[in-house]
Amino acid sequence: MDANWFIPSSLLATMRRKAIDRLLKVRLIRYKRELFKPVIPQDKITFPEQKLTYLGNVSNSKARLFYKQYGVNDMEDAFELSPQKKVPLMFTKHCLRYSMGWCPVWQKQKSPYQEPFYLLYKDIRLRVQFDCKACQMLIWQDEPIKTYK
Repeated sequence: MDANWFIPSSLLATMRRKAIDRLLKVRLIRYKRELFKPVIPQDKITFPEQKLTYLGNVSNSKARLFYKQYGVNDMEDAFELSPQKKVPLMFTKHCLRYSMGWCPVWQKQKSPYQEPFYLLYKDIRLRVQFDCKACQMLIWQDEPIKTYK
């Protein structure tokens, strides 16, 4: 043991890499993967609602077939296929009141503007309605306006 036992670090690094590669190969060879398929009887599963409005977004035959498989028989078409009047176009958790600091639930400052608020895009006017109990904002489409300047 009195001899000089110097081993270059490059040689140690190479030996370490080879050892790790061999250990990983052995581990992969001996690894037994468990295959598990949940067994759910398809006839026992039903969709929670029996009637779907346009919010169910049934816009093609595959969606219709899916809902039919799970017990829904009364389905309306998606809004894109049959637009309806007097229904919200969008529900969003992003709230303009909250963003401006005028939320009656979380902030104290009152809005200096009178409601209802409107969003304008080209010749479309969208009315904004706030549902503070559900903490969401609803977007409704009013009748299109001809010009706005």
